[in-house]
Amino acid sequence: MTIVVATDFSPAADRSARIAAKMAARIATRVHMVHVSTDSRAPFVLGTAEEHLLAPTRKALVEAAERLHADEHVEVEHELAAGSIPDALATAAERVVASMVVVSSPLRVMSRLRSSTAESLARQVRLPLLVVRAPDAFDAWLRGDRPLHVMVGSDLGAASTRALRFAESLRRFGQVELSIVSVASPDETTARLGLAPPVDPEILPPAAIAAIEREIAEQTRAACATPDRVLVHAGTAGPETHLAVLAESERADLVVVGCRRHSWLEQVWYGSIARGILRATSTNIVCVPRSLVDEQPVVTRTSGVIVAATDLSPLGDAAVPYAYSLAPNGATVHLVHCIDAGPFNTSGNAVPDPVTHRRLLERVPSGADARGVHTETHVLAGRPAETLVALAERVHASVICLGSHGRSGMNAAVMGSVAQEVVAKSLCPVLVVPRPRE
Repeated sequence: MTIVVATDFSPAADRSARIAAKMAARIATRVHMVHVSTDSRAPFVLGTAEEHLLAPTRKALVEAAERLHADEHVEVEHELAAGSIPDALATAAERVVASMVVVSSPLRVMSRLRSSTAESLARQVRLPLLVVRAPDAFDAWLRGDRPLHVMVGSDLGAASTRALRFAESLRRFGQVELSIVSVASPDETTARLGLAPPVDPEILPPAAIAAIEREIAEQTRAACATPDRVLVHAGTAGPETHLAVLAESERADLVVVGCRRHSWLEQVWYGSIARGILRATSTNIVCVPRSLVDEQPVVTRTSGVIVAATDLSPLGDAAVPYAYSLAPNGATVHLVHCIDAGPFNTSGNAVPDPVTHRRLLERVPSGADARGVHTETHVLAGRPAETLVALAERVHASVICLGSHGRSGMNAAVMGSVAQEVVAKSLCPVLVVPRPRE
């Protein structure tokens, strides 16, 4: 697929074009060079008999394309466009079905209300956008002198999975050293996982780090990536700030971040990690948006860990056999009983209650041990929905199983609301087992 490169005929743009051409040559594709004229007459004369007014610009573009073709031995198309730079490049990229857009370091820096060309492109182009700021690293990489140190910022979501998939694809062009960085707030992470608050608010507890590393391992499998290094970094500031600092300290040649979505809402953009990293670091950057072509859904968690909740009533127990039927040989099922400690206790702390643990084990279906299915029991105090979701995150469960209702009467309505809240908050699939018909 074509690589689109923007040029303003500057030395920086020329080096970016050469990088794009070398990458295109590695995968036997072509370069589409675009120059967006700043001449106020351009929108009115392009494609008309008066286009000769832009002859000097056209001549410079043709010469740049021919020079690139002669030097890099790759097919180079050229296009003279008019209008805003982001709009023109986005339109050209979609028309030629490009695989990537390459620009040099922002052509101009504007005020907050008018962002740089690179920032505007990151909002508008639905293709990976490579912003070249330190071309020496690319030159050495494409010559084969050394690997390209690529750092991917991961928040464990779909956007960072796309970024990781793109980073892995760079191995087509040359040797890559791939690092994944996840920035996590100690307070927020321990709350999400149902762990005790950190002793030091700036240090992640080992259990939190282990849980995040498991999540990253699952993400790398979904992205078919093979990272050389995984770094979980505790941070209380914005992720883009920490990522920029780490990129500098780790001497990353390229930072790859995912863009969640395209939106005209400026407040969405101004809160994005992609925009923040574009402004915060001086290294090369790739912003990977959602593709024009809908991606196939990816199952990001295996079925080896299952959480099953019961209130120990017949209706609440209905979900337990379903959980074991989903468990493959050698899987682990976490049987959970939650004690509602009131609206002000959301800790999810373990309760030393051997009687309840024994009652939970009595509900394990016969034959589970023969299949190698391991059972772990939990008696936890806290708000049931939040406690279940936190446990599922902590053990990296592939599914939560629970009944739609528990005990009869008022408790049935409460359990029904718990099921709804778990469905709303869980990051993994939830199997809700309805009560049988009367």
